[in-house]
Amino acid sequence: MRPSTYHLPQGRNVQFIDPQLSALPGVVAENKRRLASAAFIVGGVPHREAAALARAQALELAVAYTRSLGVEVDSPPAVGTIIAAGHQPGINHPGVWIKHHLVDHLARQLGGCGVHIILDTDTPGSLDFQIPCLGNGPAHVKHLRCIPVQTGVAVEEQQLDDPRCIDELIEQSLPLLQLETSHPPASAYLANLRAAAEESTSLSYVLARARRTVEAAWGIANLELPYSATCGLDSFRLLALEIIRRADDFARIYNARLADYRKAYKVRGKANPLHDLALDGDRIELPLWMWRAGGERRSLVVRRNGSATELLFGREVVQTLSQHQLTNPSDGLEALRQLDAAGIRMRSKALVTTIYMRLFLFDLFIHGIGGGNYDIITNEIVRDFFGFDPPTYGVATASASMPFEQKNVSRQDLIKMREQAGRMHHSSHNLAGNLLPHDPETVALLAQRKETLHKQERAVDKAEKKRLFKCTRVIDAQLREKLRPFIADKEKEIGEVREALDYNAIAAGREYPFCIYPEELLRKVYSFGPES
Repeated sequence: MRPSTYHLPQGRNVQFIDPQLSALPGVVAENKRRLASAAFIVGGVPHREAAALARAQALELAVAYTRSLGVEVDSPPAVGTIIAAGHQPGINHPGVWIKHHLVDHLARQLGGCGVHIILDTDTPGSLDFQIPCLGNGPAHVKHLRCIPVQTGVAVEEQQLDDPRCIDELIEQSLPLLQLETSHPPASAYLANLRAAAEESTSLSYVLARARRTVEAAWGIANLELPYSATCGLDSFRLLALEIIRRADDFARIYNARLADYRKAYKVRGKANPLHDLALDGDRIELPLWMWRAGGERRSLVVRRNGSATELLFGREVVQTLSQHQLTNPSDGLEALRQLDAAGIRMRSKALVTTIYMRLFLFDLFIHGIGGGNYDIITNEIVRDFFGFDPPTYGVATASASMPFEQKNVSRQDLIKMREQAGRMHHSSHNLAGNLLPHDPETVALLAQRKETLHKQERAVDKAEKKRLFKCTRVIDAQLREKLRPFIADKEKEIGEVREALDYNAIAAGREYPFCIYPEELLRKVYSFGPES
């Protein structure tokens, strides 16, 4: 496994790309060579044959869907170089949005096609419209949650039943957007949301169209492709058949590689970074989702029944695959198509999703930090399961901050002030003389304390020592009370510093909607050199 994981870039308004941008054309060329030389079989079909058809079909789907979003696509692109990235439908922050810009930049540089995968088979990404409020009162972030979602239901199934929620979002957000530099892009994005909601009730469509309309104005030419659409291709079914046929091997490899990852990176808990696949007698959980149209997702479980393999949705057997169907591509594909005809969805979970995209659909897939970390595991699974060294993936993110001035305080200031307040409270006798040098009561208390300690040192009787010790504590309490105004002032300073640090954290936040950042700031963060 890799010697390290990916981390967010440090600093304000910086980008992170790995491998380096200058190396990516070479990475793409090597990936194409590696994929062209792949000799493994999937679902009874040579990988190269399945992948060639998958790429052509995926581009056709992407062209049709992109046009449905109101974006002009001149003609279906040739199946040449395809660069892609993906994310769950949501309101993206700049660290996510950079992937769209990088894909477009690299596709243009290589004369290929850029594709953004809408991961609508997942639950929604962030739908909060987060706005930093730094004006009157303490700094805070306003979380506007006006777009309703169904818990545990894939985005592809979710509908925006009442488009008035978009009007509510607009009414609540626009008054909070006071900066002239951020207000116009936000207004345009929100107007796009409203327009999209008038055209369709599909939550995925509404979010994709609003974002893609903004991207079109930026000159981004990427195609959009819902991942759910690719799960309807035979190439996906072939991959699912291979995993189902070799479920025992796949589950064993999957769990072993997760265990290796946890050990290598000292990750605690069986849920991190992903759950192990459950193995229960003749039942094997697979990293595939299954649900009925409109319903909640459940993990697909297979059960061996003699020479047959049963696909379980909960306790229900929804399909039984014979050994012949598992080894004969045409019959196996037909059996899985019957699930679609019955309104039963079969979709992939995280690692299988990236296996499919990286091995069958694209020449380079660009992850964010999270995906880049878990695909360390994917690489090992592909090597073990297919005996194939997988193509390299990219990782990109950005840390962009709104143009707010920072207050001149640091965490060290807070630590120092807390230490000072602690000394005033617990060691008042050491500070009282300097803080109150001309106060007669303080001078007398200090003299009395010194005399009491002297007597305590010379006392032989334990009871007397104990009495004098208590006397010292009483004097300390009196001295502490004398310093009470100083302690109160210091605690007030601590509160002010803490409030200033909270302000700085909110001002430097990186996860606000991309549309509230000044366009010139984002263009600088997303600069990819002379060609951009």
